Amino acid sequence: MLNNSDVKSVLVMLSTYNGERFLRKQLDSIINQEDVCVYLLIRDDGSTDNTLHILDEYWSLYPNMITIYRGTNIGCVQSFRFLMEKADTFTLFFPDFYAFCDQDDIWVNEKLKRATKALAVYDQSIPSLFFSHFKKIDEWENELFTEKKEFKLSFGEALIMNPSVGCTQVFNRICLEKSLMCNPPQLVLHDWWIYSLCLALSGNVIYDSDALVLYRQHSSNVLGAQHISRCRKFYNWLFKKNNNLCMHLAESLYKGYGNQMNSPNKNLVKLCFVYRKNIYYRFKLLFSISKCRTISRDVNYGFILSVLFGKF
Repeated sequence: MLNNSDVKSVLVMLSTYNGERFLRKQLDSIINQEDVCVYLLIRDDGSTDNTLHILDEYWSLYPNMITIYRGTNIGCVQSFRFLMEKADTFTLFFPDFYAFCDQDDIWVNEKLKRATKALAVYDQSIPSLFFSHFKKIDEWENELFTEKKEFKLSFGEALIMNPSVGCTQVFNRICLEKSLMCNPPQLVLHDWWIYSLCLALSGNVIYDSDALVLYRQHSSNVLGAQHISRCRKFYNWLFKKNNNLCMHLAESLYKGYGNQMNSPNKNLVKLCFVYRKNIYYRFKLLFSISKCRTISRDVNYGFILSVLFGKF
């Protein structure tokens, strides 16, 4: 941990649950970040393995860099929400930026340095969020195929998909504060919520196409970048229980932040949750595909099908 006043500080939020296999490497990669001041807020979500012992071990080595909260099992969504609320009231110092972290990845040493340098050029009174590409690895750290995708980074795109993986995100104070003003829909994860909110409020989004996280895929992943076939994607869009998730996201954004949006964003987000009222709104949303279009053809087809079948 550096104390140079010119060095940016990052408060890292980590939720753990039975993560003993890979936790040490993740913690080491955070502690060894280059040219940044790092502090870890950690909440354990009721682990029954050796996770808490490992956390206590690292706290004893780095007591000025780590705060640990021990909790019962409430799931990763609520666990990260707890950490965000704690970060909002953090008083040991005033962090420049904030980051989410998984328990089983490995961060490239310059990840936070590159993120803070990219974010620092913007007006900090406006929401700003950085995310990067990642490289998938297996449990033995063998590299897996990782498709390198391109994104529009538009609000319309954010309403139908989340290109921004939480473990790669770094964001500023106002982004954190705004995200805590309202609760996201139940099944919307913290990373999609804060990403879509940043764009809804005409904030700055920066994408680094270099892989700054080694994103571990294994059988115990709570969350992960899994490969899904085209047929399965279409089935999920139309028939899974969590359909209408995009509509609920849009409704929450509109009700919580509509008065802070510009007119185009406000009109688009409203259309996304009223589209089922009648056929006119449904086709109006379909004709808004230029605003919601992504670079992925499959996602665009899924958007059209889900709107037609009322499952958006």
